[in-house]
Amino acid sequence: MRKSVDWYFTLYWGAVAILLPIFSMVGTTAMTPRYARDMLFLFSALASVCIFGFGKIKDKRLGLFAGAFLLIGFVGSYDITHFTSIIHLLLISAFLVCLVQFRSFKVDRELILNLVCVAGIMQCVFGVLNYFGVSMLKVLFMFSPTVRILQNYNPVGIVGSFDNQNVFGSFLSMTLPCFFRKKWCYFIPVIALMIIASKSATPVIGIGCAVIGVYYGAKLTKYLFLAPIGALLTTVALCFNEYTYTKIIRVRIWFNILYKTIGFTIPERIFGAGAGFIPRNGSAWSTSGMDVLGHKGVTSQGHNEYIDLFIQNGILGIVVAMLFLKYYRQEDPIFIAMIMVALVGSFTHFFFHISITSLLFIFANGNYKKAVV
Repeated sequence: MRKSVDWYFTLYWGAVAILLPIFSMVGTTAMTPRYARDMLFLFSALASVCIFGFGKIKDKRLGLFAGAFLLIGFVGSYDITHFTSIIHLLLISAFLVCLVQFRSFKVDRELILNLVCVAGIMQCVFGVLNYFGVSMLKVLFMFSPTVRILQNYNPVGIVGSFDNQNVFGSFLSMTLPCFFRKKWCYFIPVIALMIIASKSATPVIGIGCAVIGVYYGAKLTKYLFLAPIGALLTTVALCFNEYTYTKIIRVRIWFNILYKTIGFTIPERIFGAGAGFIPRNGSAWSTSGMDVLGHKGVTSQGHNEYIDLFIQNGILGIVVAMLFLKYYRQEDPIFIAMIMVALVGSFTHFFFHISITSLLFIFANGNYKKAVV
């Protein structure tokens, strides 16, 4: 009976992995509930708990880490009645609920990988249609009331069913390691070509991470816990380097956001300013599209998950993230590669603000040691 439940659990979330990218709608960040994929993610997490429960959590530390991270985000959210804060906390809760479930169930490795590959191939097909001028957003929502929103919206380039080439490329780069298997390896050139066609630098770097992770990830997995602190220190170093600040737009974005933390109190530095703080205050930080030194690069999205983690969850958030990566190391090279793609990509992109790439990261941290065959 237990094996049957595990198999259906895997199939359930595999189906969600296929549907989430299709319901991308307009918008790239998991900040508000008007985006269909975020609502689907929240609903799926709630439904999964109702259907399957949390399972038997053998390692109590996982529940402790998840609870601590959520508590940190809640404590920092001084304006908890604010709509953005509530939605942000709900999305973090959904992420942690799914993570606990995937560590509690004996997930069928081959089934979940096959379903992720199917989702990746579907997006490649959509990408080809984009090349011939077909907007998948308008096709998928042709009979939806939201079509009014899409009438004047036409994504440029190869974006699949997403609205942004960065998100499209990031999703495919997360699926790429899953193709390093017999029968599926023939699709690797196709996936890599579509990632390059997205014309987004971060996902292209993901191709290298995928290859390195699959073949050398077993040797590198014990060092992945250093990613949060290493990336944050590198970010600060780049921000205070005149050359990188002048030449790289992303660095100017990071500098502008970090500059706003100068006035943070000690509790805010420890616990963070709360979930949803950056999108809630982004517009107030902007001054005619210029940063504090008069350069373009102001945004309400950090394009760097480690900055977001530090500002919204503080030093404790960084510590909890490092502890999780240290104590829950993956042994499967394919999933190690997916984790590496997410961690490296998060340095210049918002991987964990996108429901589908967050879900693939959860897949990569699942319990596959005793997979159902």
